[in-house]
Amino acid sequence: MTETPPSIAPGSGRIPQLDGVRGLAILMVLLWHYFARQWMVTHAGASVPVAGPLLGLMWSGVDLFFVLSGFLIIGILNDNRDSPNYFRVFYLRRACRILPVYYLVLAAYLVVTRAGLLDAASYPLLLKAELPLWSYATFTQNIFMGRGATFGPDWLGVTWSLAVEEQFYLVAPLLLYLVPRRAFKLLCVVGIVVAPILRAAMPGTISFVNLPSRADSLLLGALLALMVRTPGFTARAERSQGVLLAFAALAVPILAALSQYPNVNAVLKHSVLGAVFTVLTLLALLPSAAMTRAFLARPALMWLGVRSYSIYLFHEVISGLVHGRLRGARPGLAEWPDALVTISALLLTLGLSELSYRFIEQPFIRFGHGFKYEGPPPPRKG
Repeated sequence: MTETPPSIAPGSGRIPQLDGVRGLAILMVLLWHYFARQWMVTHAGASVPVAGPLLGLMWSGVDLFFVLSGFLIIGILNDNRDSPNYFRVFYLRRACRILPVYYLVLAAYLVVTRAGLLDAASYPLLLKAELPLWSYATFTQNIFMGRGATFGPDWLGVTWSLAVEEQFYLVAPLLLYLVPRRAFKLLCVVGIVVAPILRAAMPGTISFVNLPSRADSLLLGALLALMVRTPGFTARAERSQGVLLAFAALAVPILAALSQYPNVNAVLKHSVLGAVFTVLTLLALLPSAAMTRAFLARPALMWLGVRSYSIYLFHEVISGLVHGRLRGARPGLAEWPDALVTISALLLTLGLSELSYRFIEQPFIRFGHGFKYEGPPPPRKG
């Protein structure tokens, strides 16, 4: 028998605390793009007073998304590996979850740019030089971003991380299907070790946006998904909570020390943060980690988590549109009126994300869940 915590037993449904983890990730992204980065843009790169060191880590919300994606996807695939419709159901469900809102954002960009509906002078980042449009449609834009050292127009800039995840979704199901579980765990460890080596060999944007050099966070989540399904692991984790919390607490000074050596920091920061976020995900699953679970189960975090996909896709678009319309400039926090504009953009983003979730995402998710994994065929007699 495989020991798994009750909260992640196959078929147990949604885990509230993991919605909270997802909510924390999107909250970090919003704090980074809407406040920390906007302040730095208008104050010559200076960090935000008082909260600067903490806000300076908010860019890593994407790393938390990667860990959670690796954990959830590999868990689903592992639990349904013997299903005869393993590939078909997985990809149909992923398509229903990812594509509708994504292509809506891409279509809106095409309409606005091709019809000349916006003045580029008022929206300098939102509409700056674009990458090949077919690359967005095929989730290969991150390759062009790395080669050109640019994220392209802000309207679509955040989609680099979706490209990384979609490429992971293409590779992971096949590997997990073909490779024995123990060997797959070894592959995860190798990938975790190789990713920072690749970042050292190819510094800059190319290592930031491409799957091989960002695979450590995804694979840490994947490895955790397999480990919590390994006999005895959960009990050992319960007994080691003090060690896990101590490691997480030491992460900030570790990152602060690494920041004194920029080249080393660029190589190792994603690995350190990925490890911390893996610990956070594990604590969200342990029944005895009451304080962590209670924090992650807060309604506001769970609300953000459930709507995090559309928030992520919309937030830069809305920020650029609102700042361009009301201030005639790129998003920034030079004066108090700028802060009011940013808050207005945030509220509009949350409102539109709620509408997107209710009227687009939920119907497609329900449709996708209509495709069920079949049980393994019975053993042949004789």
